[in-house]
Amino acid sequence: MNKDLRAEFIKVLATKGWNLEAMRLSAIELKLDPEYHLILFPGGVKDALDYYESLMDSKMLDALAHAAIPLKIRQKIALALKTRIVPNHIPSIKSAWRTADVIWRFAGDVSTDFNHYTKRGLLAGVYIASARYRCTDSSIGASGTDSYIDQALDKVISLAQIKKKIPKMEDIPILRMFC
Repeated sequence: MNKDLRAEFIKVLATKGWNLEAMRLSAIELKLDPEYHLILFPGGVKDALDYYESLMDSKMLDALAHAAIPLKIRQKIALALKTRIVPNHIPSIKSAWRTADVIWRFAGDVSTDFNHYTKRGLLAGVYIASARYRCTDSSIGASGTDSYIDQALDKVISLAQIKKKIPKMEDIPILRMFC
């Protein structure tokens, strides 16, 4: 499959909306048969969106490859989120999970245990909330979204610190009987 044609199709489609009629109009604008989108994206809009999200993840990683990367993991994650979020687009849960995985791997995470899932789940939530915030952010240079991301990550970190302070059930004498 011609990757460049798919990417060009997505550029045009992103300006028209994410529906079947927009896919037909995008094909016509690219001087293709109106139904050519079925060859490029057999699953329709769902496949086109999935490709778009993968493309945006790749662009994020390319941009990060040329950026000054901070040493701390939290700062790497914040930088990646700020790089990844685009105006007027809220990702699906599935694509947010994939992006969260890409960001965590970029930050150096190689966990495969329960933490793997909690880290990605929490980051996917921050990513979706930040993308929603970006849709209404009218600040210069999206500085409001950048601040929102920093605050959201701080909240997640503070929740994790609180969780560490809560004793495990088996450490509370009266509850040991029930464990």
